[in-house]
Amino acid sequence: MERPRPSSLDEALERAARLADEGRWDEAVRLLAEQEQAHPHDATLLAMLGVAARELGAEGLAYDLFRRAWAEHPEDPTVLLAIGAGLAALDDPDAEAALRAAALLAPEDAQPHLVYGSYLRREGQLESALDQLERAHALEPESSLVLTELGCALWAAGRMSEAAEAWAAAAALDPAEPRPLVLYGLLRWEQGEYEEAAASFLAAAARAPEDGELQLLAALAAAAQGWGEPAEQAWERAERLAPVTVDAAWLLETEDLLADATAARQWLDETAVPAVRHRYLEPAFW
Repeated sequence: MERPRPSSLDEALERAARLADEGRWDEAVRLLAEQEQAHPHDATLLAMLGVAARELGAEGLAYDLFRRAWAEHPEDPTVLLAIGAGLAALDDPDAEAALRAAALLAPEDAQPHLVYGSYLRREGQLESALDQLERAHALEPESSLVLTELGCALWAAGRMSEAAEAWAAAAALDPAEPRPLVLYGLLRWEQGEYEEAAASFLAAAARAPEDGELQLLAALAAAAQGWGEPAEQAWERAERLAPVTVDAAWLLETEDLLADATAARQWLDETAVPAVRHRYLEPAFW
């Protein structure tokens, strides 16, 4: 059984959560680190500090904190979820046990099923992954994120039409989120439906104008269809964003491809589509 938590620690945790919500991760880390000296065995504190450390790029520290939190045998599903997601991001096999425990302890909460299912999908356990993600969908049928992750599992299981339907529904539920449109486009591209794929990539790029990699993907897909003006506009946006969100080397490789549909398609097949596929299929939680 977990130890009772002092009220002063509860107040500090609540304040740290507010700082995190505001993106003030450095302040959250300082506050939590002060508390950690007095409460080195509090799993909630350790897990929160681990999350904050990861946000600041301190992966080694975060891993140590998640391991320490797990060693305290927490029973709070929210804490278990944070630990499991943190360990999964760092490829620790104990992630599975933490995420499974979170899902078992909160059967009516979609989030643990969503994260656990996404983890199982990443690990290739597709039947179990689909079970968890379908539970999450039953609990939150209007969640774009749940539908997106469910679509990823359906695609991995070879259920292409169902995956496409899930991503189309996810895109409609969240008009600001590009990921389901990118995934829908990738599926259509791999099926040889290039025109529909290019349209989906352009729509996704419109939702994420600061994502240079996505602008470049859309530019080359449009070029492969002979859509000159949309291709040039997206490529110019990508050029403005280099080297922050797009690899400058990609721009150099593709600058002369906008007028060559065959070469543009070949570059997408060999370079961009595999790279973007890997990026967008990675679960959204770590």
